[in-house]
Amino acid sequence: MVVVQQVRFTVTNCAVGGGALTCGIAVRSVKGDRGITIYVHDYVTPTSRVIDSAGREYVADGARLGSHASAGASAQNMLVEGIPLTAELHFPDADSKIGSIALLELAGELGNQSFKAQFRGVPIVSNISSTRSDGHLAPGITSPAG
Repeated sequence: MVVVQQVRFTVTNCAVGGGALTCGIAVRSVKGDRGITIYVHDYVTPTSRVIDSAGREYVADGARLGSHASAGASAQNMLVEGIPLTAELHFPDADSKIGSIALLELAGELGNQSFKAQFRGVPIVSNISSTRSDGHLAPGITSPAG
């Protein structure tokens, strides 16, 4: 868990399947309602990314915040104080042999202020059956404790 600008970010799961990596993150404002934007695609700086334990970087090409999917370079939604919202990040061309994530970096804006939430040593579920055909994690899939 990481707290940035009074918003709590908790990685709930990461899974490899179908040539892509998908990570779920619970996002909850601990003080006040506020807008949140998550940046994806490498033409936005900063952008959400993963660096695996072999040093390979993967840039997110899609994100979902609750029911709002990314359109272009970002996904946006409103956080309601105390109520978690599920975020999903999609990283294409991920090697199915990734054993762990050295760095998961979520980049975006809270209100009008840029933020980066960084997670280190994130485990991966390497099970293609853990993802649905649309690339989203199946319900109940979580990472091993780590």
